[in-house]
Amino acid sequence: MKKHEIHPQAVVAASAKLGEGVKIGAYAVIGEDVELGDGCVLHAHATVGGPSKFGKNNTFYPFSAIGGDPQDYTFRGERTELVVGVGNIFREYVTVSRGTQKGGGKTSLGDGNFFLAYSHVGHDCSIGCHTLFVNGATLAGHVTVEDFVTIGALHRRIDGDYTGCPAVFENRHRARDEKFWHQYNWPGAQGIFARAFAGLETGLSFALALKVEYLAGACRNAEIAGRFRRRTGIDQIHRERRTRHREVTPD
Repeated sequence: MKKHEIHPQAVVAASAKLGEGVKIGAYAVIGEDVELGDGCVLHAHATVGGPSKFGKNNTFYPFSAIGGDPQDYTFRGERTELVVGVGNIFREYVTVSRGTQKGGGKTSLGDGNFFLAYSHVGHDCSIGCHTLFVNGATLAGHVTVEDFVTIGALHRRIDGDYTGCPAVFENRHRARDEKFWHQYNWPGAQGIFARAFAGLETGLSFALALKVEYLAGACRNAEIAGRFRRRTGIDQIHRERRTRHREVTPD
């Protein structure tokens, strides 16, 4: 039986259950009702909240916050949970929320998932196995992601979305999540923000087009004016007048 390796400055709740060979770094925090499987590693400053249950060989890097309260207006401290499989990697500043009572009370992650820095999994999400969340990839609540899916950097998936198996989602400048930017039938404040963002994007695009057209027009006008001056000899007349003026005007 392998012993735990717990740094003296780590904080481990009395109700936490640790499997064999668990390693906990300095200033790491394990909250109440957390179960860590064999071989899990918490690096310095990592935080794991509960109720939550983790399988074997999960790795938590510094400043990751896994199993925290759901980021939901209706949450009032109800008992909800996070269930995670084996061999997952949570890099720096990754956040994963527990479920909400209205969403079934559980957020679940499968096996062998890799969450890069700053990625986020919202409440009541269901993640399959062997997925890749690139830096900043974000899931809102109630999103389902199947096995072997890759979600690109800074990509967003909105509430209740579904991502099939296998699929790759990338964040593109002109192909940002259409459901987020152009879905106008959301209730309340979400609809207002969606319309505002869509209007802002349209206004900026229109302003840029006007600026480009104006510059192109100015270039065309300058070219036409130059040809006119050359044909009529106006430039030569002005040069002769300036020469005579310098000859007549003493220094």
